[in-house]
Amino acid sequence: MKVDNWFRGLLSAGLLAGAGFAGAGLAGTAMAQGVTLHISCGAVGNELTACKQESEAWAQQTGNTVVVVSTPNSSSDRLALYQQQLAAQSSSIDVYQIDVVWPGILGDYFINLKKYIPESDIQQFFPRIIANNTVGGKFVAMPWFTDAGLLFYRTDLLKKCWVCRCRVGGYGDGAGRH
Repeated sequence: MKVDNWFRGLLSAGLLAGAGFAGAGLAGTAMAQGVTLHISCGAVGNELTACKQESEAWAQQTGNTVVVVSTPNSSSDRLALYQQQLAAQSSSIDVYQIDVVWPGILGDYFINLKKYIPESDIQQFFPRIIANNTVGGKFVAMPWFTDAGLLFYRTDLLKKCWVCRCRVGGYGDGAGRH
């Protein structure tokens, strides 16, 4: 599934859930037109640009309006903002873009997306991510993208600091040190 297609489907899910269209299918278009959907996206780098582009494409495709809500650059500040708004049952944001570690923190506030997103779409993602985004039996967050940190090391510094190459599987047990 192309990212832009599922992202637009997620916006449709937000619209359908917010408008009370339970059980409606996501064929890339919303069941209602003329609705304004507020989405909160990451404020750093390509996240905001991609969110704005895909939101606008969805809005043009469906005849709805999307307002991208400005959020803090700091993820800690953004989490605090989300917690305040969700606890107060604020209706200022309809769709939240959250960090991978937040489903357990915010999951009680979110709906079960399985009612709105076909299982075949969900199963296209890594099972561990789907499990991470399932809280108390509710699938509360659809992955937008997945990345992984990388660790690089300089062999010259390892030699200088008297550290041998770690053998595979020997990380953290001291086996790689003299």
